[in-house]
Amino acid sequence: MTIHAVLVLIIGLLALMHGPATAAQPIRLATVADVPLMVEKAVEQDPHSSTSVEYTQRFTMLLGQSDTIALVSEAEGHVNGVLLAARLPGSPAATQDAPYYIEWSWAAKDHQETIWQALFQELARQAAARGVSQIAIPAERRAW
Repeated sequence: MTIHAVLVLIIGLLALMHGPATAAQPIRLATVADVPLMVEKAVEQDPHSSTSVEYTQRFTMLLGQSDTIALVSEAEGHVNGVLLAARLPGSPAATQDAPYYIEWSWAAKDHQETIWQALFQELARQAAARGVSQIAIPAERRAW
């Protein structure tokens, strides 16, 4: 079993053990109204990667796809985390169990671990509800 497979298995098991996000860390579906904040945070993360227009187009496109799982974490009425997951690039879209791939994410510096845990739990729950048991985590995001 590869390290990637082990990470996928661990995340899935943690999500099942801990259940849905708690009321202290509510998670909701992202909407197009969240795109401006997502663009702002994406530009802050990597100002040389893409322009605001490119990020706006990418995030809007992802939110418009039926198989995207787009989640927002909130605390005290303020967004403190976002996670966008789509089907793994190169996977046949028609395959029911094609794994999800984390396209983009951000979490506020305060309580990052709690935010990531809540977002991942909800991602795993929603993926499982769609019949998907695997979530691929890009190497640059495994430090979470």
